[in-house]
Amino acid sequence: MEVRWTRILLLSLIGVTVLIIGLQARYISILQHQLEILTASGKLRAGADMKRLMVSDLNGNQTVLEFENATKPTILYVFRPACVWCERNAGALESLANAVAGSHRLIGLSLVADGTAEFVSEHRMKFPVYTGIPSAAVSSYKLGATPETILIDPHGKVVQSWKGAYVGVTRSAIEEVLSVKISGYSEE
Repeated sequence: MEVRWTRILLLSLIGVTVLIIGLQARYISILQHQLEILTASGKLRAGADMKRLMVSDLNGNQTVLEFENATKPTILYVFRPACVWCERNAGALESLANAVAGSHRLIGLSLVADGTAEFVSEHRMKFPVYTGIPSAAVSSYKLGATPETILIDPHGKVVQSWKGAYVGVTRSAIEEVLSVKISGYSEE
């Protein structure tokens, strides 16, 4: 009699365990789907239009960045001077700038003006850098997380957008799409 109750108890426990595992799998699937939606909504999608941006140069002069009818693709590097990942990424960005010098137009875009000129000087950013982007443009282009690298074709269409420093999957993806090799990321 005792063996029978033990078997019933064990089978019941196995049944409950299988049910819990099934519910957890369903919950994980729902979370993965929500993460995909959040990830997609948090960055520019391929094919999105980047027409023009009203910005300021480092001297405070307003100018318009045009992305349509460009002679070559544009790489827009979005950063903040106080961003630790942007700081660590500076050497890798310099490596990217050297690798794409003849094939792409590289433009830096700081989301804040304070400290930008010093950051550009300290990290020897030898490409045009702008700031003063209106908050409406930051919102509509889904800028905010830094660093972000956006590849724009000569017709003003987003080809690809990568958020994060040039390490791991992000570095590999950028290297593959741009056919370059990036070095110089600093862990300090």
